[in-house]
Amino acid sequence: MKYQALYREWRPQTLADLVGQDHIRRILSNALSAGRVSHAYLFCGPRGTGKTSTAKILAKALNCVQGPAAEPCNECTACLRITAGDFLDVLEIDGASNRGIDEIRDLREKVQLAPAEGRYKVYIIDEVHMLTTEAFNALLRTLEEPPAHVIFIFATTEAHKIPLTILSRCQRLDFHNIALPVIVERLAKVARQQGVAVEEETLTLLAKKAEGSLRDALSLLDQCISLCADSIDHEEVLAVLGMAAGEELEALMAGLAQRDVVMLLATTNRLLDYGRDPRQLLRDLIGCFRNLLLLKVGAAAETLLDATGAQRQFLLGQAEAFSLEQLLFIIELLAKTGDEIRWDSHPRVSLEIMVIKLLQGLERQGKEGTLKIADASGQMPRQTRKSRKAPIGEKELPGVAGVDTDVPSSGQSAPPSALSLALIQEKWPLVLAKLREKVDIPGLTLIEKGEPVKLKENRLTLSFSHAVYKDMVRDKYCDQLEAVLKKVFARELKLHCALDSPGREDEREEGDNLVQGVIDFFGPDLVQEKKGTPKL
Repeated sequence: MKYQALYREWRPQTLADLVGQDHIRRILSNALSAGRVSHAYLFCGPRGTGKTSTAKILAKALNCVQGPAAEPCNECTACLRITAGDFLDVLEIDGASNRGIDEIRDLREKVQLAPAEGRYKVYIIDEVHMLTTEAFNALLRTLEEPPAHVIFIFATTEAHKIPLTILSRCQRLDFHNIALPVIVERLAKVARQQGVAVEEETLTLLAKKAEGSLRDALSLLDQCISLCADSIDHEEVLAVLGMAAGEELEALMAGLAQRDVVMLLATTNRLLDYGRDPRQLLRDLIGCFRNLLLLKVGAAAETLLDATGAQRQFLLGQAEAFSLEQLLFIIELLAKTGDEIRWDSHPRVSLEIMVIKLLQGLERQGKEGTLKIADASGQMPRQTRKSRKAPIGEKELPGVAGVDTDVPSSGQSAPPSALSLALIQEKWPLVLAKLREKVDIPGLTLIEKGEPVKLKENRLTLSFSHAVYKDMVRDKYCDQLEAVLKKVFARELKLHCALDSPGREDEREEGDNLVQGVIDFFGPDLVQEKKGTPKL
């Protein structure tokens, strides 16, 4: 007999076999038992969660010799032929390849014909969101009042693309991602039936990789069985999935805790040389630091932490090396790099740059760091700040140890010499928080795009990545921002908005000063700055 893939072999054949979709099972079982089956259903949810399988089970329950019943018998001719896919009255249509108005017109003509073999004609349209607007419009009338012998079942992974006119004529059932323990239990059962020895840790690894899709998990298990035969080796599974081993992730975390740039770069390059997937490596690291963050805030319950006993002990040993702000900074940078690396043709370089940025950020937040890396451009990126302990009764705000977050404790204005770029960067989130009282949400969003990068006398340069952000902040929100800066730092600061071009900052400084001087003298309404070479 020809080999059948595990996800096909283990496809549920009754509603009781549905895994992780108890609410769907109860709804359909009760509807079948009470004779309240709708004329149209919309099954929506992520891939591999049982939408098409449930549609075929419902078709069998409606056409079973003993039905309509809450469960098909899977023994009669109708059930067997529907399972095999050759029952004339159950038609599975691919919405992606039959998406035009001509196909829907043909369907409208055929639904009028009586069933050839069974009790109901069931139309299962998969990926129904791929139908054209004209096709949906042609289907409306038939969908609203179909013949009594016709049942429509639509399946889609993108319910938001279905027209509201179609949604209102269907009974919508939402399939959810299947819980991790449920997938692990199912994989263990399949492995036992296949006579394959596999550790629970390996099954958990496969379930995580599947991200809630049981079909994907079974496909991965099938692949691992082909690789390892009777006994699945954990290390080989890691190689297949492109994932890092636990000790390798621990080495990266230890390198960050020790601020050891050489160790981090060497470990990262070794993992890439071994064929580890860069994006998967970043996801694994995010998971590790997420566990550490939960431990740090006291959420150490086993239901929250995704870690074994040994991993928990390691995390507890690393907890003192990072503050909460540093952990948030690390997770944010890892996630940002993961998004950017998707289209990157040089992921190795991107990971190395990320490592250096991580160490720079950690050292700037925690002044006790031992690594000293200079920023080639002299510009400081935005960073999260280290919290100070506030006296009892005093409102605790993020800031630098020994420095109040609004004005000096003496109540006097801070002397001009006390203000520095580092202090402005550390208290920048406080500036943004106070802006919420003065600026609307769109304006605050634009200002958040900028970063304070330079302070010269009383002139603060705010750097933006796009000219649109720069121009809008400069034209509309400079006054409000300067007022808040004066309130926070007790000093008049003139704001200058610039594009993020570190390599040309020195070249533009003299010209910018001249232009800014003209703007200050005549006012922004009378001066218009134009780029380019003047025509002679």
